[in-house]
Amino acid sequence: MATVVAIESNAFAMDQAILTGESESVGKDHTAVVNDEKAVLQDQKQVDLSVLWRQAGLIPGAKLELVQKSNTPSAVSVALQLPSPESNATPNGRVVDKFSSESSLWKVLRQFETRVSSQGKNLNLTARGVAQTTAGGQTGSGQLFYETPVLNIMGRELASFADFQKTLSQLGYNSGSVLIRLSFRKTDKTLFESMTEISQFFADVEAEEKEAAAVPATTATVPETVAQPEPDST
Repeated sequence: MATVVAIESNAFAMDQAILTGESESVGKDHTAVVNDEKAVLQDQKQVDLSVLWRQAGLIPGAKLELVQKSNTPSAVSVALQLPSPESNATPNGRVVDKFSSESSLWKVLRQFETRVSSQGKNLNLTARGVAQTTAGGQTGSGQLFYETPVLNIMGRELASFADFQKTLSQLGYNSGSVLIRLSFRKTDKTLFESMTEISQFFADVEAEEKEAAAVPATTATVPETVAQPEPDST
């Protein structure tokens, strides 16, 4: 049976830390109950616990469910809305495909690149470089600076490497479809520096995930903010 959590005030930041295991409840010896095997749902949609409650679309008094995650990832239809001029080469200015709910945003971008390239088209989303300009003119150094992807999902901007590591499931998409609006933003890092950083970042993340998967899960106690189902009296 699912467990119900009531968010009664604007103190969700503290409750959120309890649920994710980043903090203990004040004055109580309790630890977290939310981990990679569990999810928090509101109206059958997973809540992203990595953001503040306002950004998660929650209101005071919201009723949440703590449920066991399915062991089988489901398919999510992802539509990627491309900026100009890339949008001119695709129907409706977007590309659409199905992905596992456990796919990270970075993997979604990379697979869109691969699948479009297999059709004889060039789509560079993750390794873009632009020449530095001064007063509207291009410098003579020939140095390219990295253009990072900027994703907008339901008004929420995701633009960091940590953001790109989030899975569709972690963002609340375990089935159905999602529209991702893409734009690009020039950074102050060279293309070479950024590609080196990207390779190292995602290599470190994969190593941490493998290490975490090899550690046996521990049993967690339940905080007082979570109401346990009453035992069957029959």
